[in-house]
Amino acid sequence: MVPLTGRTGDLLACLAVNRGRPVARESLAEWLWRDVSWDQGRRRLNSTLYRLRSLIEPDLAKPKYIVSPSRANVLFSEHPDCWLDIEAFESTVSELAGIEALDPPAFERLEAAVGLYTGDLCASATGGRAVVQRVRLANLALAARTKLAEDYLQIREPTNALRHANAALAIDNLREDIHRIVIRCRMENGDRAGAVRHFEELKDLLSTELDVNPMPETTRLVIDLTRRQELDAAAVEANDILTILEDTRSGLLSLLRTVDTAASRVRRLKP
Repeated sequence: MVPLTGRTGDLLACLAVNRGRPVARESLAEWLWRDVSWDQGRRRLNSTLYRLRSLIEPDLAKPKYIVSPSRANVLFSEHPDCWLDIEAFESTVSELAGIEALDPPAFERLEAAVGLYTGDLCASATGGRAVVQRVRLANLALAARTKLAEDYLQIREPTNALRHANAALAIDNLREDIHRIVIRCRMENGDRAGAVRHFEELKDLLSTELDVNPMPETTRLVIDLTRRQELDAAAVEANDILTILEDTRSGLLSLLRTVDTAASRVRRLKP
């Protein structure tokens, strides 16, 4: 595995998402250096390509990963001994995100896949095509994290569900459906105060960013969950009171039996 950063990493990512397909040098320069002239972009591209090949090619004289089918194009080859995290991420998420209910092996595979997404693709690139790819992969990660959060909540694992819901909100913090998952997770964990606090923070966020109020279903969710928890708490309290009363009743019965026994003895002792 070769971790790369900066423009070298961005270039590798641009080529990786098009693996097996030639990419025009002009397009790569536009992806990575949109704000400079083509001549400047070309020189920067040539220099960055050389750096990239120096890092990943066993033999610069005979490149097998980053190849140039023509003077105008660059291609990331489909060499069998080269593993790409982007490919593993995309294939696994595309396969599992649409499954209605994940089984334990599927949970493990999707967990591993979302772990491969560590942030925006080509974060420093401003070209339109780079942005399109960046958004596409972010949406895949968002869908996978949301799927995991929903399914973990379904099998009553709110802590794991909350972990993925928070990760999803780190990608898109305006997704109100994911905020509802967070609220449900906190209530499931017995954190009523945290759930209400999250709802209040959501109201502030939506007001600031979109000038809207939470959807009616979000408000109803908070009200319903709060009432349910209050009822559960009342039921527990009532049960405790009944237990105390039963213990008191048993104690009184025992005391009455003791008194009755003592009275019988007194009656027997009288002349």
